[in-house]
Amino acid sequence: MKMTENIKPDANTWYDKGRELFHLGKYDEAIKAINEAIKIDSKFADAWNGKGWVLFHQGKYDEAINCYSEALHLDPTHFKAWGNKGSVLGETAAAHSRSKLRSIRGAAA
Repeated sequence: MKMTENIKPDANTWYDKGRELFHLGKYDEAIKAINEAIKIDSKFADAWNGKGWVLFHQGKYDEAINCYSEALHLDPTHFKAWGNKGSVLGETAAAHSRSKLRSIRGAAA
């Protein structure tokens, strides 16, 4: 038996696995891995931020904002979470504006 078989992955290992899966485009699997990291360490701000990043790329903006908010609650100086949350808010505002513009154009036609 190998010694490594008895070692359980820690939160950082699960988080790193989630990042790798994200970069491979395996978003659902990435979320599962990052959730394992959060299950091990619910105060792991980087994991909350990473989960938000994956959700953002899935178009799940409200869920992403919630994850960024949790990361910022845990670490108010987490600059990546601030930036990412701003990106999501900007994207949702832009989508809302595009939708409004389409309705105005449709009403004018």
